[in-house]
Amino acid sequence: MKDSFELMVAKNSGRIHGFLFANKFHVVWFDPAHNLFPGMVDGKKRPIKLPKDVQEVKPFSPEEFKRLRDLNISLAADNEALRVENEELMQMLEIETN
Repeated sequence: MKDSFELMVAKNSGRIHGFLFANKFHVVWFDPAHNLFPGMVDGKKRPIKLPKDVQEVKPFSPEEFKRLRDLNISLAADNEALRVENEELMQMLEIETN
């Protein structure tokens, strides 16, 4: 589906899967183990991870919390730019396929 996306949370913290609807991203699934699209390792499909293998509570210092908040602000701007670019590309695709 053209409006479905996956977003990286952090390098080793999984993905968020969802859909764009009315210019808003609606989360459908948080996938900490990358099980929806597990990818490849050494040319073989990576095995599915069980929840017990990825459950972990990570403590955050005030500095880390600020860093993540600032990163979120930056990513929000990046997300808006990508949304606009995606909309333009989808319009171009629509014109070319009609």
